[in-house]
Amino acid sequence: MTTLVSRETSQRPRSPRRAAAGRGLSRTIWTIAVACWVVTVAATLLGGDGHGHDGVLSDAATPWHWRLGLFAAAWTVMVGAMMLPSAIPMLEMFWAASAHQRRPSLARSAMVVPYFAVWLGFAAMALAADTVVHALVATWGWLAARPDLLLGAVLVLAGAFQFTKLKKACLTGCRSPLGMMWQYYRHGIRGAGALGVRHALLCLGCCWALMLVMFATGTGALAWMLLLTAVMVAEKTTSWGARLVTPTGVGFIASGLLVAVTSATTATPAASAVAHAAHHAGGNGPDLSVVALLLVTLVVGVWAAFAHASADRRRAGADHAAHTYTELTTAHPTGGRDRQEMNR
Repeated sequence: MTTLVSRETSQRPRSPRRAAAGRGLSRTIWTIAVACWVVTVAATLLGGDGHGHDGVLSDAATPWHWRLGLFAAAWTVMVGAMMLPSAIPMLEMFWAASAHQRRPSLARSAMVVPYFAVWLGFAAMALAADTVVHALVATWGWLAARPDLLLGAVLVLAGAFQFTKLKKACLTGCRSPLGMMWQYYRHGIRGAGALGVRHALLCLGCCWALMLVMFATGTGALAWMLLLTAVMVAEKTTSWGARLVTPTGVGFIASGLLVAVTSATTATPAASAVAHAAHHAGGNGPDLSVVALLLVTLVVGVWAAFAHASADRRRAGADHAAHTYTELTTAHPTGGRDRQEMNR
């Protein structure tokens, strides 16, 4: 018989052993994420740009199945670096709940594998769309002369998605792992797999547009990876993360419009691959993706600082009010009862 997480268990304070296990899992996930970052940085610095989507499309010397395999491996590593830290609250809760199952290791594997499978499916669809875009650019000289216009369009799309109902619903689910466990947790491998798929789809629905930016900037764009990771982890795991949605959207839309307008007014000669390469190397001024990155970082960073400070002030105010109320009711018990009766 399938059973849900009991209400008593969800409300009971965590035992020292369970708390220690949660901290151990968190350290393990962060270790895996750091290892993925090390692999990504090393591959980029050693000239491993061919593992990205552009390498899959352009490296005709390598068999296509090898290129797809390298792309899948690189994307999996990138998901491990960028997305795993944001899943820590859900994974900690599932690890604790599944500890008493007959085969907890199999249940946990069934929970984690769909997470990477769903993101690999998204990567495959994005790669297919990117192939179509490359074909369009190859046949449209006007667009080929303005390569950064596509980056601007993707940034605007990512920013606009921040204001959609789907983003709000999926982010709410990602920020409420206890609610998801209470409603969908089931014993057994099948139940764990179903929960893993649901969690992965929520995560995809929340972050697909931000991850799409990696296709526009390149899967080896380390600065963009760092920024997007910080945004997604903060949105999902911090008390003030929900407040990042609006400024992030504004920042991406503003930077996207800047990139698009600049690209549309300063066309690169379509027949000159050398000139295009010099443009991205800084020959014609700073790379537009760097300008966009700096703008988004500024907007998100300033808003995050204010949001964090505001949350601290409200928490301190609530603690002070609760402390004052306790002192008043302790010193004047009858007054406290009178106030309670008035509140009724």
